[in-house]
Amino acid sequence: MTKNGLASDASVGKFIIIALLIVHLLPVWAFTYIPTQDGASHIYNSYVLKEYHKHENYRLREVYELRLTLFPNWTSHALLAVLMYVFPPIVCEKILLSLCIGLLPLSLLYFLNSVRKADALFALVGFIFAYNYLLHMGFYNFVLSMSLFFFTLGYWW
Repeated sequence: MTKNGLASDASVGKFIIIALLIVHLLPVWAFTYIPTQDGASHIYNSYVLKEYHKHENYRLREVYELRLTLFPNWTSHALLAVLMYVFPPIVCEKILLSLCIGLLPLSLLYFLNSVRKADALFALVGFIFAYNYLLHMGFYNFVLSMSLFFFTLGYWW
């Protein structure tokens, strides 16, 4: 195939991926609330984490004890707490969900391009699994770790 043919194939592929990302993120941003089982508790815990050290919130310190030991489930809470300084809590959850949904197909595409560029068409499978059961259960950290896994595996390959 000519050099121009390869360039046009790549631009068509990028357009398809961007269009599918937009279509997959529309439900997140079109509705006010996202029905997940644990999503509300992630938002609340992040809000408590953000407001914990304020002087006027002494009741929080009476009820909660902040333990800053590192464990994997801090990822979404820390990210949401940082985002809450700029955006309202509902928008923060939508940003986190956009990352969860968008990064899975992109990480699979990165991995498949690392293994063999001809099989990059299979990256479209990532869009099928973007709205998975664990996302609806509110396991945001696990969904983020799936994307991290494919990015790490692609980098290693």
